[in-house]
Amino acid sequence: MGVVATATLFSAAGVGAGMWIKSPAQRAAEAGPPRQSVLTRPVEKRVLTSDVVTRGKVVAGQTVTVAPQASAGGEGGAPVVSRVPKKAGDSIRPGEVLIEISGRPVFALEGRVPAYRDLKPGAQGQDVRQLQDALGRLGFSTGSDERGVFGSATKKALRDFYASIGYEPPSATDDDGAAVKAAAAAVRAAARAVEDAQTALSDAYYALGKVPEGTDRTEATNAVKNARRTLDRAIEDRRTAQGELAEAQAAEGPELPASEVVFLSGFPARVDTVGGRVGSPVGESVMTVSAGELVVHTYVNALQVKLLKEGQPAEIYAELDRKKTTARLLSVATAPTAAGRGEDDERQPAAGGEGYLVVLRPGSALAAGLSGQDVRVTIQAASTGTEQLIVPVTAVTAGRRGTLHVTVATPNNGQRRVEVRELTSGGGYVAVDPLEPGALSPGDQVVTGVTAQESAPGGGGEQDGARDGEATSS
Repeated sequence: MGVVATATLFSAAGVGAGMWIKSPAQRAAEAGPPRQSVLTRPVEKRVLTSDVVTRGKVVAGQTVTVAPQASAGGEGGAPVVSRVPKKAGDSIRPGEVLIEISGRPVFALEGRVPAYRDLKPGAQGQDVRQLQDALGRLGFSTGSDERGVFGSATKKALRDFYASIGYEPPSATDDDGAAVKAAAAAVRAAARAVEDAQTALSDAYYALGKVPEGTDRTEATNAVKNARRTLDRAIEDRRTAQGELAEAQAAEGPELPASEVVFLSGFPARVDTVGGRVGSPVGESVMTVSAGELVVHTYVNALQVKLLKEGQPAEIYAELDRKKTTARLLSVATAPTAAGRGEDDERQPAAGGEGYLVVLRPGSALAAGLSGQDVRVTIQAASTGTEQLIVPVTAVTAGRRGTLHVTVATPNNGQRRVEVRELTSGGGYVAVDPLEPGALSPGDQVVTGVTAQESAPGGGGEQDGARDGEATSS
């Protein structure tokens, strides 16, 4: 009885221990993956936008390098910087002197045509019209001259402008007026010749009238003819002399050397850098100035450029003053370029070290202090425009026949498939439109994935789609 009782006791203890002690194989089996659960996200109704975010640099619409020609040195000497009234960062107004080279000014005027020739009296062209407009805006009228013709009124206006900045204008001729003096002397001589010829003709007529009737009048008649011919020639010579005098007077006067003017497209302009110091020789650049509205240049890669087109809205954020400014995409380059990426450019280059230049125009003027600064650029590449049904991109599944659908989770762990068409995508979301009206509503839970990698028995929805050869859209 004791043996039986002891055996029974140990058997019970073994059974109890077996309930608590597990083999490694059993523990591994019980640690298998749990039954998978479905991940869902609610359907939203809102405006969907697709943005391109990059870095850009604020630049002026026009940048000009001031590099006066050797002619600015005067007297044939090597040109040197004699005065620097402006420093980097200064504002420039039209008519102001930027720098002085060997005693001669280099000033700024408003205009888009660069100074490519010396403008002298008698010159004609678009650049002359630009000079007349610039002088007129400064209060020096050229109204009596024909537009685009450097006449007497333009000469006076230019001379008065030079006087207003404290300089004598250069002379268009280098003979100290000798040509005009000679032409004037020729006109006086021609006028006297005409007077003498008129007197001779009068005398010839008087002599002809004194010849008695019935006598030979041939000699007196010939004398009259010769006197008239002499007078006609004298009058022609006087006319020629007068024309030469007018040409000499028109050519005389002040000129505007190309080396003394910088035409800028807009004001106020800014001094970017000053490379010349008083006494230093004039090199390739003594100053750089920028003018016109501030715009933003940025570079995008080959994938991003396909999303962009002129007129798209954008936003410029300047960390310097923490201000946001609306903008519009002004232009998109059709070919990649590495231009604009210097050693001091902190932006990361696009793929391959190159990118497509994109120019943005701010909706309101940027502060002048932002010129040359790095800013953040956000371009709205696409937008639904109005509120649409929005789902995560992982919720959209594509079938073999090009159809798209989403799977909606229903109560009691059910699912239903809703065929849709894609409107636009961006930021990991897709705007969709159900093919069957009302089949999809805001708040519906769409399946975006599962929590486990292994399939669970009885799974449907995306698992069924995968067996049918479908793939999740990306």
